[in-house]
Amino acid sequence: MKAKRILAIGIVALLVCGVWSATAQNQSEGMVASTSLSAVGEKNYTYGENDSKNITKLRQQIEAQMEKLDDIELDLIKGKYDRPPGVKDYEPPMVPMPKPTPPTGLMKISPSSTPAEVEPASPGIAAGYQIFGRWKWWNWGKSYLGRVWARTSSLQNLKDHAKEWFVMHQYESNGWWVTAENAIVLMREGNTAICATYISSLGGYQDYIYYPANHVISIGIRPEHSYGSREYNKIYMWIWDRTDNKFWGKTYNLPRTEKITYVDAALECDENEPPNSLWKIFYKFTPTNEYIEFVNLPDEFTWFEYTSPVFNNEHFEVYYDSYGGKKISATLGQRKTPK
Repeated sequence: MKAKRILAIGIVALLVCGVWSATAQNQSEGMVASTSLSAVGEKNYTYGENDSKNITKLRQQIEAQMEKLDDIELDLIKGKYDRPPGVKDYEPPMVPMPKPTPPTGLMKISPSSTPAEVEPASPGIAAGYQIFGRWKWWNWGKSYLGRVWARTSSLQNLKDHAKEWFVMHQYESNGWWVTAENAIVLMREGNTAICATYISSLGGYQDYIYYPANHVISIGIRPEHSYGSREYNKIYMWIWDRTDNKFWGKTYNLPRTEKITYVDAALECDENEPPNSLWKIFYKFTPTNEYIEFVNLPDEFTWFEYTSPVFNNEHFEVYYDSYGGKKISATLGQRKTPK
């Protein structure tokens, strides 16, 4: 009964944010029905027949929406150009806007610790991380991943006043500790989405971009490494309002050479903040390896979390976009619910 109750709440929330059904482009209904939702302290939930029909209907709705947008981000992430043709320039607000600086929870692993014993770098922060790539030295079967992009239309579901933040990270790691963290951090202030770039080697937060919170936002992180190399010394980021077609992009020069290692999607918040139980979702989440090639994302996935005594970190992953036998894109959802 608990599983059904959580699932029912999830479906209602996803109807509100309107992106759940993006999860299965190029999938069959049977594959969607087998998708599971994971929660802290619970086994995976498997959808029943009626739930599968509802999810399939939602999927078809969002696929119709997605067909209206091209995937020009694939050219951006591969470095074909830095500015898509036909976009409008981003115009900064004429009035002062908030510039919150929440901790991004830089992840560290002690050589003497197992993953279950890892402590967050920022105490008091509870977070879930949907990790792709070789995040630990013993993950020999996983790839080195660096470039990554995704879209979201659920920023209005974030808690107000930047009390919760939705993040896409790109990391350098030595196999134990994160040695460099580059990210785009998404927050909300009223009806405004606050989109901030974060470069650890440059001291943290860099630029702030503001769009309506209910718009479709595309973000990308492109470490400028050459084919077959993990090394880069500059990184390009974009934040693109696909609803109004307003585009912002910038290249950052780094003080030292870094190496691509892994990427993730994260939902982080102050554990003293009560959760709102709404889903925050990235879709079209698509990374590449050191050869700037797509990978089979189900083989690259790891779930990691900093738990909270007062709420659960819930998540789901659905893979799609077959390319040479690989599932190269994903829809990734997270939310916090009270215990």
